[in-house]
Amino acid sequence: MCNFLINKLLPRKKILHITIKRRKNLIKNNGTYGECWQLDKPHSFEIVLDGGVSRKTCLTTLAHELVHVKQFSTKELKFGHSIDTWRGKKYYHGAAYESLPWEKEATQLETKLYDAYQNHNKIV
Repeated sequence: MCNFLINKLLPRKKILHITIKRRKNLIKNNGTYGECWQLDKPHSFEIVLDGGVSRKTCLTTLAHELVHVKQFSTKELKFGHSIDTWRGKKYYHGAAYESLPWEKEATQLETKLYDAYQNHNKIV
């Protein structure tokens, strides 16, 4: 799924290093189904997914987090110590999750990407 979606989101990107981990109790401990971080090494990312969710929820969350990989990779999104930047506009930490434009985009695309992957698998 990761390769399929990265090819859809970043068709020209040839070098990406993405580590995907599953962690128990991510929802309980962090209040989230998944997280994505850009690492210090160029083109390197880590995605952490909650290990206790259904297959569909896991794959939908993976799609959501891969949208963040696209956002970081294209430099639309940059995380800072107290300020994040989205397409040149600054957002202070503590803003409501659902109001953040990078989260809105990822949420809007997650189900579409999951469905595209499922349809691709039916054809192949």
